[in-house]
Amino acid sequence: MRKPLNEPVLFIAGLASVIIGALLVASAAGALGKAQSRMARTEGFMSELKLLDEQSSGFRDLGVQLRATGSPSIQQLEGLLADHLPGASADSRAETRREVSSQWAIRDLRMALTDVSVGRLMAFVHAAESLRPPWQMSGCEVNATPGAPGRGTVELTFSSLEHVP
Repeated sequence: MRKPLNEPVLFIAGLASVIIGALLVASAAGALGKAQSRMARTEGFMSELKLLDEQSSGFRDLGVQLRATGSPSIQQLEGLLADHLPGASADSRAETRREVSSQWAIRDLRMALTDVSVGRLMAFVHAAESLRPPWQMSGCEVNATPGAPGRGTVELTFSSLEHVP
Protein backbone atom coordinates (compact mmCIF):
# COMPACT_ATOMS: atom_id res chain seq x y z
CA MET A 1 0.00 0.00 0.00
CA ARG A 2 1.11 3.39 -0.85
CA LYS A 3 0.84 6.39 1.41
CA PRO A 4 -1.02 9.27 -0.03
CA LEU A 5 1.19 12.19 -1.03
CA ASN A 6 -0.69 14.75 1.01
CA GLU A 7 0.31 13.28 4.44
CA PRO A 8 4.00 14.21 4.18
CA VAL A 9 3.05 17.58 2.73
CA LEU A 10 0.67 18.21 5.62
CA PHE A 11 3.34 17.11 8.07
CA ILE A 12 5.92 19.49 6.58
CA ALA A 13 3.37 22.33 6.44
CA GLY A 14 2.44 21.71 10.09
CA LEU A 15 6.11 21.61 11.14
CA ALA A 16 6.79 24.84 9.22
CA SER A 17 3.80 26.48 10.94
CA VAL A 18 5.11 25.46 14.37
CA ILE A 19 8.60 26.80 13.57
CA ILE A 20 7.20 30.07 12.20
CA GLY A 21 4.96 30.40 15.26
CA ALA A 22 7.94 29.85 17.60
CA LEU A 23 9.94 32.48 15.72
CA LEU A 24 7.06 34.95 15.95
CA VAL A 25 6.75 34.34 19.71
CA ALA A 26 10.50 34.87 20.17
CA SER A 27 10.36 38.05 18.10
CA ALA A 28 7.37 39.34 20.09
CA ALA A 29 9.18 38.60 23.37
CA GLY A 30 12.20 40.63 22.18
CA ALA A 31 9.95 43.51 21.10
CA LEU A 32 8.21 43.39 24.48
CA GLY A 33 11.55 43.69 26.28
CA LYS A 34 12.49 46.72 24.17
CA ALA A 35 9.09 48.30 24.78
CA GLN A 36 9.45 47.82 28.55
CA SER A 37 12.87 49.50 28.56
CA ARG A 38 11.46 52.39 26.49
CA MET A 39 8.60 52.75 28.94
CA ALA A 40 11.00 52.86 31.88
CA ARG A 41 13.06 55.58 30.15
CA THR A 42 9.89 57.51 29.32
CA GLU A 43 8.80 57.37 32.97
CA GLY A 44 12.20 58.77 33.95
CA PHE A 45 11.85 61.57 31.41
CA MET A 46 8.34 62.29 32.66
CA SER A 47 9.53 62.69 36.25
CA GLU A 48 12.29 65.06 35.07
CA LEU A 49 9.78 67.05 33.02
CA LYS A 50 7.44 67.27 36.00
CA LEU A 51 10.27 68.69 38.12
CA LEU A 52 11.15 71.22 35.40
CA ASP A 53 7.48 72.19 35.09
CA GLU A 54 7.26 72.78 38.85
CA GLN A 55 10.40 74.92 38.73
CA SER A 56 9.17 76.91 35.74
CA SER A 57 5.82 77.54 37.43
CA GLY A 58 7.76 78.91 40.41
CA PHE A 59 9.63 81.23 38.04
CA ARG A 60 6.35 82.26 36.42
CA ASP A 61 4.94 83.07 39.87
CA LEU A 62 8.07 85.09 40.68
CA GLY A 63 7.72 86.90 37.37
CA VAL A 64 4.10 87.79 38.11
CA GLN A 65 5.10 89.01 41.58
CA LEU A 66 7.99 91.13 40.28
CA ARG A 67 5.85 92.65 37.55
CA ALA A 68 3.19 93.53 40.13
CA THR A 69 5.48 94.92 42.83
CA GLY A 70 8.11 96.55 40.64
CA SER A 71 11.85 96.62 41.15
CA PRO A 72 13.54 96.75 44.54
CA SER A 73 14.06 100.31 45.61
CA ILE A 74 17.39 101.88 46.52
CA GLN A 75 15.50 104.17 48.91
CA GLN A 76 14.38 101.10 50.85
CA LEU A 77 18.03 100.15 51.34
CA GLU A 78 18.94 103.63 52.50
CA GLY A 79 16.08 103.54 55.01
CA LEU A 80 17.28 100.18 56.32
CA LEU A 81 20.80 101.54 56.52
CA ALA A 82 19.63 104.37 58.77
CA ASP A 83 17.60 101.93 60.92
CA HIS A 84 20.26 99.24 61.37
CA LEU A 85 23.51 101.18 61.13
CA PRO A 86 22.82 104.62 62.61
CA GLY A 87 25.36 107.23 61.63
CA ALA A 88 26.59 105.21 58.63
CA SER A 89 26.10 106.58 55.17
CA ALA A 90 26.97 105.30 51.75
CA ASP A 91 30.10 107.22 50.81
CA SER A 92 29.89 105.94 47.27
CA ARG A 93 27.34 104.03 45.33
CA ALA A 94 27.58 102.45 41.89
CA GLU A 95 24.80 100.73 40.02
CA THR A 96 25.08 98.39 37.04
CA ARG A 97 22.50 96.40 35.12
CA ARG A 98 23.06 93.10 33.28
CA GLU A 99 20.43 91.76 30.90
CA VAL A 100 19.79 88.06 31.38
CA SER A 101 16.97 87.77 28.84
CA SER A 102 14.80 90.02 26.71
CA GLN A 103 12.57 90.98 29.67
CA TRP A 104 14.77 90.39 32.72
CA ALA A 105 17.88 92.05 34.10
CA ILE A 106 20.02 91.74 37.21
CA ARG A 107 20.73 95.03 38.90
CA ASP A 108 23.88 95.24 41.03
CA LEU A 109 24.28 97.99 43.61
CA ARG A 110 27.69 98.51 45.16
CA MET A 111 27.84 100.56 48.38
CA ALA A 112 30.94 101.71 50.28
CA LEU A 113 30.33 102.42 53.98
CA THR A 114 32.88 103.87 56.40
CA ASP A 115 33.06 103.68 60.18
CA VAL A 116 30.43 100.93 60.42
CA SER A 117 29.70 98.67 63.38
CA VAL A 118 30.69 95.32 61.92
CA GLY A 119 28.63 93.49 64.57
CA ARG A 120 25.42 95.11 63.31
CA LEU A 121 26.24 94.73 59.64
CA MET A 122 24.57 91.35 59.16
CA ALA A 123 21.31 92.63 60.69
CA PHE A 124 21.25 95.22 57.89
CA VAL A 125 22.01 92.57 55.26
CA HIS A 126 19.27 90.27 56.63
CA ALA A 127 16.75 93.12 56.56
CA ALA A 128 17.70 93.94 52.94
CA GLU A 129 17.28 90.29 51.91
CA SER A 130 13.88 90.19 53.66
CA LEU A 131 12.44 93.02 51.57
CA ARG A 132 9.84 92.16 48.94
CA PRO A 133 11.04 92.20 46.21
CA PRO A 134 14.35 91.22 47.77
CA TRP A 135 17.89 92.40 47.44
CA GLN A 136 20.51 89.68 47.79
CA MET A 137 24.02 90.30 49.06
CA SER A 138 26.35 89.12 46.33
CA GLY A 139 29.60 90.55 47.68
CA CYS A 140 31.07 91.85 50.91
CA GLU A 141 34.49 93.20 51.80
CA VAL A 142 35.27 94.31 55.37
CA ASN A 143 38.40 96.21 56.42
CA ALA A 144 38.95 96.91 60.10
CA THR A 145 39.49 100.48 61.23
CA PRO A 146 42.80 100.69 63.16
CA GLY A 147 42.29 101.66 66.79
CA ALA A 148 38.49 101.21 66.65
CA PRO A 149 37.56 97.68 67.72
CA GLY A 150 34.40 96.35 66.06
CA ARG A 151 34.32 99.10 63.45
CA GLY A 152 35.46 99.15 59.87
CA THR A 153 35.01 100.09 56.27
CA VAL A 154 32.61 97.87 54.36
CA GLU A 155 31.98 97.47 50.66
CA LEU A 156 28.70 95.66 49.99
CA THR A 157 27.26 94.52 46.69
CA PHE A 158 23.55 93.77 46.49
CA SER A 159 21.83 92.22 43.47
CA SER A 160 18.18 92.11 42.47
CA LEU A 161 16.18 90.65 39.63
CA GLU A 162 13.97 93.09 37.81
CA HIS A 163 11.50 93.04 34.97
CA VAL A 164 12.45 95.20 32.01
CA PRO A 165 9.34 96.17 30.04
